[in-house]
Amino acid sequence: PAINADIKSRVQEVAQQIGYPIRQSPRVEQFERISILTSLGALNDSRSSIYAAMIEGIRSVAPRVSGKVESSITRSRTFHDQKLDASFGPRTGCIFLGVVPTAEVAADIVERGIPAVVANGVDQEYLIDSIAPANFGGARLMGRHLTGMGHSNFLYLQGIGRTTLERRFDGFRQHVESSGGRITATFGEGGSFDEALFERFTTWLKAERGDATALFCFNDGAAAWALEAVRAIGLSVPGDLSIVGFDDMPIAAMTAPPLTTFRIDWQGLGEQTIELLHQRLHQPQRPVQFLQVGGTLVPRDSVRDLNRS
Repeated sequence: PAINADIKSRVQEVAQQIGYPIRQSPRVEQFERISILTSLGALNDSRSSIYAAMIEGIRSVAPRVSGKVESSITRSRTFHDQKLDASFGPRTGCIFLGVVPTAEVAADIVERGIPAVVANGVDQEYLIDSIAPANFGGARLMGRHLTGMGHSNFLYLQGIGRTTLERRFDGFRQHVESSGGRITATFGEGGSFDEALFERFTTWLKAERGDATALFCFNDGAAAWALEAVRAIGLSVPGDLSIVGFDDMPIAAMTAPPLTTFRIDWQGLGEQTIELLHQRLHQPQRPVQFLQVGGTLVPRDSVRDLNRS
């Protein structure tokens, strides 16, 4: 691709003169445009840094395969239930960023031959391609890290009902239970982290903490919020309660103490989203793909090593 057309033509001409076999590469098809459809809720809460990084990754490589990249924002928080307009077709790619199309919308996309990818989500009907972090495996590693430091009784702070977050909980719970530990209580009401929720959470924490020594939160924004709630009831982190998050958002390194978390290469995930979308353009009939992207556990000071106590 870096060789200009004139030089390429001259090289091929000489190769033909001397009888060198030339492999003809297939023509690289381009998108007419790629549309990124994301959620207003995602851009307005603690996940905004994640989606900003993913969009940066998407936009960094999209020009290689498309003449135009556009974005639009929907009020949908979890599921997108509006069919794509008539301007979409087999040469117009669509990325659902943080929202998942309903089964009806996904079926319409397949029928119209629109290349589409759910990014940071999973199409549970397996009608269109999806790409997401290894939520189950990453949360299992978080559980292994905590049990390895002597923790066996846990609290869990869960988020809105997204499949990706459910997978985090499942992975964490599987390891904890298989190692003889238990999750003694779970808090999860959804909604914004406002003062009313803060009060309910601190009340729950006082009542449900029991002998739990660690709190696993569904992401770093929630973990930073929980850290302040723990302090508000007079407990220390990690002295009285260890706290961990997930995603390695910028806030994870800004709290005091900094949060142990699981790092995702969100920009890289955005770049791979374009690769997955481009593959669908070339191979519209191939089986639906679900790609999971790994990550790295990042230990910081928010976890107490009970083995040294």
